[in-house]
Amino acid sequence: MPDSDLITKFQSRLLELGCPTPKLKRAVGELADHYEDLKVAGQQEGLSEGDARIQAEKSIGEAKSLAERTVAGMRASSWWGRHRIIGFGVLPFLSFIPLLLLCIAVVGSLFELIEWSVGHSLEGWVGKEMEQVVKHPVLLWSLRAVLNGSVMGILAVAFCFLAYRSMAGSKWAVISCLACAAQGLFFRVWLTQHNLILGYSWKPNLICAFCPMFVAVVAILSQRNRRVRLSGSLLLPVLMGICVSGCATRGEKAPVQRGWIGGQYKLACKANFRRAVFASPVVSTCLPKELEKRPKAAILITKVPTNSPAAIAGLREHDLILEANHRPVTRLKEFQNIVDRSTTGNVLPLKLYRDGQTVELPVRVGQETFRKGGNFSIVFPTVVHGWDFWYRSGLSLVFVGYEPNPGLRRQLEDSHEVYNEDWKAFAGIFEFSLGKHILKQEN
Repeated sequence: MPDSDLITKFQSRLLELGCPTPKLKRAVGELADHYEDLKVAGQQEGLSEGDARIQAEKSIGEAKSLAERTVAGMRASSWWGRHRIIGFGVLPFLSFIPLLLLCIAVVGSLFELIEWSVGHSLEGWVGKEMEQVVKHPVLLWSLRAVLNGSVMGILAVAFCFLAYRSMAGSKWAVISCLACAAQGLFFRVWLTQHNLILGYSWKPNLICAFCPMFVAVVAILSQRNRRVRLSGSLLLPVLMGICVSGCATRGEKAPVQRGWIGGQYKLACKANFRRAVFASPVVSTCLPKELEKRPKAAILITKVPTNSPAAIAGLREHDLILEANHRPVTRLKEFQNIVDRSTTGNVLPLKLYRDGQTVELPVRVGQETFRKGGNFSIVFPTVVHGWDFWYRSGLSLVFVGYEPNPGLRRQLEDSHEVYNEDWKAFAGIFEFSLGKHILKQEN
């Protein structure tokens, strides 16, 4: 390369503007060739080498403006360079769901292909591995953190790469990362032993929010002009991180308490045609014949966790609860409402049917602490809901529907993160629900 201050300034300005290395080398090489041609032409006209060099530099013009025109021309040749506001400010929000669905389809197809080629052993192997992971809370948390951070981090890396290739500049790379961070603030990956769910939650997710900002910092550091503009470039992501952490700290709803006795329950009813055709996981057709004439239904105890208020009071599996607080209970949700409204520490009288006899047991009510919230999820496919036209059990047309919770609840002993839905609405591949995030259950 010719020894020229013009070419050095031209190269430095291209670096400041974020020109990719391959394009930078090509532009500098073309300018150097043009500079040599002008200098040789000046010498052929009788000028000395010094005068020919000065004349060549005057013909080329100022290095800074030349570099800016070169970069502007390169940006104009790229769609991302011409539409930076749409490409890096809007598309990070709009492209996430289509890309997510594409990834789900690709991964699902790959999983089915592998399973078809090797048999059903793959599913069993995954289940066994997840069973081991769930037993170690630290390992499960780490895996969830990696999944949550990588989803938005990969999206931010993709837009930073597009900003680099289109010479949009580090400013637009940071803007795209902040857009990914804003979206990731409420995005969440739920991982359990049998399910992997991607969706949105009202509870802020700092991991998904900070990973794109970390990508932004790395993108800024990779620029060749970082020594000059590092402090100013880092200011925006740092301030964004402070705002996100502050909002996440103050934005959570206050915890709420209600009565709790523990256990899992189903509604026990008489067998009929409707229940035979439309089987429900919360209904059991096991009502004894001697009870069919009096109550139309009862509450069947299916599980009593050790050290729960129900277990301490003497409740057992397969007991039938006929009355709660001296009121007949014929619906599961009605029974749960009675428990919820009971004051912590008070005694809740239950009338049971056990081994052909009626038994009355006092249960000292414990306390459940929860935080209200909701989830927005992407379910693929949605046909798992099935058809449902019955009153009180919601309405489902497979792809569109509404499902209230009939009273089925999960316990903290079943999982470290428990979310009990109050109701759920779905349309196509999207689901929205309101419910309660359980924080603590204690006697």
